[in-house]
Amino acid sequence: MPFAGSTTGRKLDPADYQTLLKTLAGTDPTLNPRRIKSLDLSAGDYQDAWGNDLQVVIDFDYDDAIDDALVYGSGRIEVAMLMWSKGPNGVDNSNDTDVSNDDNLTSWKL
Repeated sequence: MPFAGSTTGRKLDPADYQTLLKTLAGTDPTLNPRRIKSLDLSAGDYQDAWGNDLQVVIDFDYDDAIDDALVYGSGRIEVAMLMWSKGPNGVDNSNDTDVSNDDNLTSWKL
């Protein structure tokens, strides 16, 4: 993956999120030299139903776990990648019990 300098998991910032989409779509040969298309972007950007970018965290140390410091309210999650939507209010708060998190949609709590 084209995210140099990271040896543990980390939450992707908006620029990294766009890089991830381009890599998976195979649209940029500098990111995906073989142009293998893993994602179809013909419908536009990948955003949640409220027009916000999805939040993505990737495990870069390959231990198949995401640490709690990267994801609000979860502790350690045994996955290599996860994502969530901030929900209709467009907010996620690092305080696990904050009510602004109540409408968030997550890949690990379905």
